[in-house]
Amino acid sequence: MVRGEENVLNNVKYVMISLEELVSEDHLNRKVDEAMDFTFIYLIIESTYSA
Repeated sequence: MVRGEENVLNNVKYVMISLEELVSEDHLNRKVDEAMDFTFIYLIIESTYSA
């Protein structure tokens, strides 16, 4: 490994962010999620997954 590459690897930092933090409270997707029940989709696609 080249010396410069080693320094770059030692400076790696991670940031944890959830989607809840990124999507505003009044976003349309939140309103749709509250109004609709999407659990029926799991029944429709259930057969496409292996057991």
